[in-house]
Amino acid sequence: MNKNSSNKVIETELGTLYWKDEEKGIVCGKTKPNVEVTIELLKTDFEAYVKYFHHPHRKLLLNMSDMMGAKKEVRDFFAGSEGVYKYFDAVAVFVHSRYSVAGIIGYVALKVYPLQKPTQMFFKEEDAIKWLKSL
Repeated sequence: MNKNSSNKVIETELGTLYWKDEEKGIVCGKTKPNVEVTIELLKTDFEAYVKYFHHPHRKLLLNMSDMMGAKKEVRDFFAGSEGVYKYFDAVAVFVHSRYSVAGIIGYVALKVYPLQKPTQMFFKEEDAIKWLKSL
């Protein structure tokens, strides 16, 4: 079976969703540049994950490199019981630099919010993928 046999790509208002490794259940979500993240947009993306990406142990590679920020209520929702951990067994956050806006947001969020499931931040996409595959 080809790791990305479905070649499914879903475009949403928030970004792009696609299989990174279908066998291992790794879905990639990449935020669009200059999009203000809202709770409604997150809910729509989560619904798309559930509808289009079927796997018993979904793992998320979240590419936040182009993210410009998120309000506190959005961050609270994302990390809460109705957010990302409701849909995924593990989350790898990928940013290009720890000094970027997304890198700072990711670092602070990982320190402030309780991690309900395995979650780590990476600065190399291949390291994030390797970690997700190891779970």
